[in-house]
Amino acid sequence: MEHNKRDRAATTQRILQALGQVLDEEGLVGVRINRIAEKAAVSKVLIYRYFGSIEGLLDYYLQQGGVLPQFSAAGLDQLQPVQPQDVALVWSSQSLQ
Repeated sequence: MEHNKRDRAATTQRILQALGQVLDEEGLVGVRINRIAEKAAVSKVLIYRYFGSIEGLLDYYLQQGGVLPQFSAAGLDQLQPVQPQDVALVWSSQSLQ
């Protein structure tokens, strides 16, 4: 009986590549566990197991040298937030980078 052995390093790399593709295609607002899981051909449960949360995945991505798209001041002006504080959250998170 042959067992399918998981290669955690290769799977992690596929997940990071999928995250990079989603960021390139859809920007930060398009980042969803389901979308990343689909692109990486893994279950979303596996992503949660490896990284704990979407925030954990993004943190690991940044630690590995990944770059998140930046919003310019002009780009922030074009956003149509549901609540005024939404722009502040986006701006402050981008400023800290």
